[in-house]
Formats: sequence, structure tokens, C-alpha cells
Amino acid sequence: MGSIRNSGIEIDLNSDIIKTKNVQWNVFLNATSVKNKILELAPELNGELISGSTIYKEGKSMYQRYYRKYAGVNDEGVALYYMDVKDEKGNVTGRETTTEWNKATRYETGDLLPDVYGGFGTTVFSIRF
Repeated sequence: MGSIRNSGIEIDLNSDIIKTKNVQWNVFLNATSVKNKILELAPELNGELISGSTIYKEGKSMYQRYYRKYAGVNDEGVALYYMDVKDEKGNVTGRETTTEWNKATRYETGDLLPDVYGGFGTTVFSIRF
């Protein structure tokens, strides 16, 4: 179907604040950053594949979705969605709402991976004889 590149870095820090015969206090921190990029899709896909709510596009992350944007509800309580209005050349000239989900414009979410994720913590041990 194509090729992708994954890259990233992971950091794990661990330190003893107190380390005696009877007490040990330790703190730790870890952080990860991962990036993903679709380098190439099969030629017959013309640089893009939409599968359900997922969109795969050359040069973009494989972790992005393709959703219709919710616009609230109308006076009758029916869900509204945004729909782009285009001119004869296909340029977006405005935006309207529609109650017809299938007519609503789908928008790319962008990369869903966070820039950095991780955690931190501490442990304390007391030894008594």
C-alpha cells in the first residue's frame, strides 16, 4: 500500500534523593516523542486513501482522522453539521449548516499523536530490623 517513516526519542531519568541503610527515596521521570509520516502510497491511490474516518495522505501522519464537523442542533433538536460552499472553480467561499450528515464536509484532524507524553513518580522504602 505504501511506505512510512517512524521516528522518535524516549528519555527515562531515575535518581535516588536519599539512600541510607534504613531509607531509600527515589524519583523518576520518562518522556516520549514519536512522529510518523507517510512517505509514499501506491500510485493508483493518487496520494490519498480514505478508509471510514481515517485518511492516509502522502506527507502527513498516518494518525489523523477525517470527520464531519458538528454545528449544534436546530430549533427542532436535529443535529447540524457544517458544509462548505464552493464556487464554480471549486474554491470554498463560505460555510453553511445541514441536517444531512452525508452532505456535510469532512475535515482532516491533523496529527493525533501528542508532541510529548510520559509520566513521573516517586517511591519511598523504609527498612526496619
